[in-house]
Amino acid sequence: IEMVSLWGHSPFYLRSEANPRMCVELVLMLNNLLGIQVDVEKLRRAAEQTDRALARLVSEGIPTDGST
Repeated sequence: IEMVSLWGHSPFYLRSEANPRMCVELVLMLNNLLGIQVDVEKLRRAAEQTDRALARLVSEGIPTDGST
Protein backbone atom coordinates (compact mmCIF):
# COMPACT_ATOMS: atom_id res chain seq x y z
CA ILE A 1 0.00 0.00 0.00
CA GLU A 2 1.56 3.27 -1.06
CA MET A 3 -0.97 5.43 0.69
CA VAL A 4 -3.93 5.14 2.99
CA SER A 5 -6.45 7.64 4.26
CA LEU A 6 -8.22 6.93 7.53
CA TRP A 7 -11.31 8.93 8.31
CA GLY A 8 -13.49 9.01 11.37
CA HIS A 9 -17.03 10.22 11.73
CA SER A 10 -17.73 12.76 14.43
CA PRO A 11 -21.24 14.08 15.09
CA PHE A 12 -21.79 17.43 13.38
CA TYR A 13 -23.01 19.00 16.62
CA LEU A 14 -19.62 18.54 18.30
CA ARG A 15 -17.80 21.61 17.09
CA SER A 16 -14.22 20.78 17.83
CA GLU A 17 -10.97 20.63 15.91
CA ALA A 18 -10.15 17.28 17.48
CA ASN A 19 -12.29 14.50 18.84
CA PRO A 20 -10.18 12.37 21.19
CA ARG A 21 -12.64 9.45 21.07
CA MET A 22 -12.38 9.33 17.30
CA CYS A 23 -8.59 9.68 17.47
CA VAL A 24 -8.36 6.65 19.78
CA GLU A 25 -10.33 4.54 17.33
CA LEU A 26 -8.28 5.72 14.35
CA VAL A 27 -4.99 4.95 16.11
CA LEU A 28 -6.28 1.50 17.11
CA MET A 29 -7.26 0.87 13.49
CA LEU A 30 -3.82 2.01 12.34
CA ASN A 31 -2.21 -0.29 14.94
CA ASN A 32 -4.17 -3.18 13.50
CA LEU A 33 -3.47 -2.33 9.87
CA LEU A 34 0.29 -1.90 10.37
CA GLY A 35 0.79 -4.51 13.07
CA ILE A 36 2.22 -1.94 15.49
CA GLN A 37 1.34 -0.84 19.00
CA VAL A 38 1.03 2.90 19.56
CA ASP A 39 0.12 3.70 23.16
CA VAL A 40 -3.31 5.35 23.29
CA GLU A 41 -3.57 5.82 27.06
CA LYS A 42 -3.23 9.62 26.93
CA LEU A 43 -5.79 9.76 24.13
CA ARG A 44 -8.16 7.55 26.15
CA ARG A 45 -7.87 9.89 29.13
CA ALA A 46 -8.55 12.89 26.89
CA ALA A 47 -11.55 11.07 25.41
CA GLU A 48 -12.93 10.31 28.87
CA GLN A 49 -12.48 13.95 29.89
CA THR A 50 -14.24 15.10 26.72
CA ASP A 51 -17.06 12.59 27.32
CA ARG A 52 -17.55 13.92 30.87
CA ALA A 53 -17.57 17.53 29.68
CA LEU A 54 -20.09 16.71 26.95
CA ALA A 55 -22.32 14.83 29.41
CA ARG A 56 -22.22 17.85 31.73
CA LEU A 57 -23.18 20.21 28.88
CA VAL A 58 -26.04 17.96 27.81
CA SER A 59 -27.33 17.63 31.37
CA GLU A 60 -27.26 21.43 31.72
CA GLY A 61 -29.05 21.90 28.41
CA ILE A 62 -26.19 23.89 26.89
CA PRO A 63 -26.13 23.69 23.08
CA THR A 64 -23.10 21.85 21.72
CA ASP A 65 -23.41 23.22 18.16
CA GLY A 66 -22.50 26.81 18.91
CA SER A 67 -26.09 28.06 18.73
CA THR A 68 -27.61 30.10 21.53
